[in-house]
Amino acid sequence: MIKTLSSYYLDIPLVSPLTSLTCTSFVLKLYVWNGLKTDVPADATYTLTENNPEALTNNLSVNIAKLINDFIEFEPQVLVPNIQDGNNQIWVKQEVYYTTENVSEANTPQLVETNLALKGYGYAMEGTNPQTPSDKILLTNREFKVGRSSKFIVPIVIEETTIPTASITITNVTSLGGNDYELTFTFVGSYDDFFATITPTSGMPEITPSFSTTSPQTIVINLSGSLDIKMFGYDNDSSTNVTSNIFNIVI
Repeated sequence: MIKTLSSYYLDIPLVSPLTSLTCTSFVLKLYVWNGLKTDVPADATYTLTENNPEALTNNLSVNIAKLINDFIEFEPQVLVPNIQDGNNQIWVKQEVYYTTENVSEANTPQLVETNLALKGYGYAMEGTNPQTPSDKILLTNREFKVGRSSKFIVPIVIEETTIPTASITITNVTSLGGNDYELTFTFVGSYDDFFATITPTSGMPEITPSFSTTSPQTIVINLSGSLDIKMFGYDNDSSTNVTSNIFNIVI
């Protein structure tokens, strides 16, 4: 959870998690919206570019709290005694695109994550990026005095429905002739698309263009020798990045 009245830092590594190549720059895209978690806007709300001219290999911290705070229009709601969905928070999704020696990375989203944001703040003892209280109550006190004829709203975070652990499993890779190969896989979760990396024993890995979740898919492999193939995807239900098993082929 993001509390927008305190600093909230995204620690972006300057070394691509996908290829282990040091970037010359990266683009951070933030999508901000209210409503269903799955209704992500088509276009990014903010696009931030950070350069790395010194080829550093540490992390760069980006404070996004002030950027998204203005999107929360807090409106007190007077309701009958009941559990009600609130309307005073927003969803924030992040994507990072790296510029490295591997040109495919510029079109490959990494470090994808979706968080709930609200107008709250943390305390110094909580450290960086204060999180949701364990009891899910979004107020400082735990005892409240309320007039008999008055109304009081207790903001709580409702647990999301328990979902199966997301996974991607490559079951086979077979030649279709030339550089075309049939990639067969199974998965658990809700994904918009997948992409794959083909990594040789030495040298730079290839990154496939994104492809649909229907198995099998045809991919192009231009490398030779012993190759490790991995698939990647972002599970919308659990808001997690998922990596498949490693499938080895020899060409």
